[in-house]
Amino acid sequence: MLAEAVIKGGMNMNKENKIEVFDTTLRDGAQTPRISFGFQDRYYIAKSLANMGVDVIEIGFAANDIDYEFMRRIAKYIGSREYSTNSNVPVVASLARVLPGDVELAYKAIESADPDRRRIHVFIGTSEELMLYSHGKREESILNMISDSVSYARSLVGSAGEVEYSSEDALRTEIDFLVETIRTAIANGANIINVPDTTGFARPDEYYETIMELRRRVGDLDKVTLSTHIHNDSGNAVATTLKGIEAGVKQIEGCVLQLGERAGNADWITVVNNLRILKDFYKVDVSHIDSSQFYGLTKLISSITGYPIPLTHPVVGKAAFSETAGIHVKGVIKNYRAYFIIPPETVGREVDIVLGQTSGTNTTAYFLRENGYGEMNSDYTQEQVAAMTSAAKKRSIEVGMLLQKQRPGFLQSII
Repeated sequence: MLAEAVIKGGMNMNKENKIEVFDTTLRDGAQTPRISFGFQDRYYIAKSLANMGVDVIEIGFAANDIDYEFMRRIAKYIGSREYSTNSNVPVVASLARVLPGDVELAYKAIESADPDRRRIHVFIGTSEELMLYSHGKREESILNMISDSVSYARSLVGSAGEVEYSSEDALRTEIDFLVETIRTAIANGANIINVPDTTGFARPDEYYETIMELRRRVGDLDKVTLSTHIHNDSGNAVATTLKGIEAGVKQIEGCVLQLGERAGNADWITVVNNLRILKDFYKVDVSHIDSSQFYGLTKLISSITGYPIPLTHPVVGKAAFSETAGIHVKGVIKNYRAYFIIPPETVGREVDIVLGQTSGTNTTAYFLRENGYGEMNSDYTQEQVAAMTSAAKKRSIEVGMLLQKQRPGFLQSII
């Protein structure tokens, strides 16, 4: 098995081991309830994604008339070397159902991008649940629709462009039928095959096993790019995506800050950071992604959506590089590696030592020194620092209670 050989054999990182990043914040992320993006929002997000090295940006769903008008302009200024001012010109992707009209709209939406920067992404639900309760089509009809739409998409983008195919709800699709849908898509010109866990409840190991089974049964699968698109309903989207990479997936799909329908999509920033930090295990290359821009990108999207960056987000959260507890601070002051695995500057952050109710005298002494107030044992006695530490703990609790009072009904709402 190739995936196992990669892990055990220690392959050198090269182009074959590159993991491509497919960002769908402007499409699946825009489907997040209570989230909306205007043209300027979309342009700024797409420009930021392009500048940090993202390979593919799914800029919308062209069958949505609001998306369509925005997409045509985004494709021109993000996907065209003539008009783009970005350091990287990514592929721009447009989503389409397996319907001729959708496929044509998808192409028109990205037509202003360079020929080798265009991708049409076609999909249809293939699980029993979606066949029964969503589109109402059955197996034979679905295979014909895949054949027609993929071949039409290929004719539109030509040999320079790309066609991606997704069996929606693949992990609940009967495996024999899933194999047939993928074979049909490849035979008709798809060069990217996406295997989505649309409901987000496949176990990470189950996803790995499914990818390996597909690789055994679909003869041409090694000739195309395998992709993973995982929703986060179980909270396992990042873990499942990483298992997909172990199984040989070469493209990861997701949204910034876990935006997306219901509980959101895999947060690809966290996936990439795992691949960077654990590179000796995964043996893949994500060096083309400028991770130092992660924090700036998430601040931009937070300001546009009006939703804060999660406090404990594992890469960019305010608490991710903060320490307050006395024992932890003592170690971090000497060397951040005592508790931080990620070098803060590599994701646009820095270590923050915070005075709070669990702080010790080391934290207080550090605060005094870093803010120019003097040194313990020369400007302050240990007893004075201990007294200041106790006062800081009490004050942190008072501030917390004050904030609670400024939010009427907060305590009552959670009791």
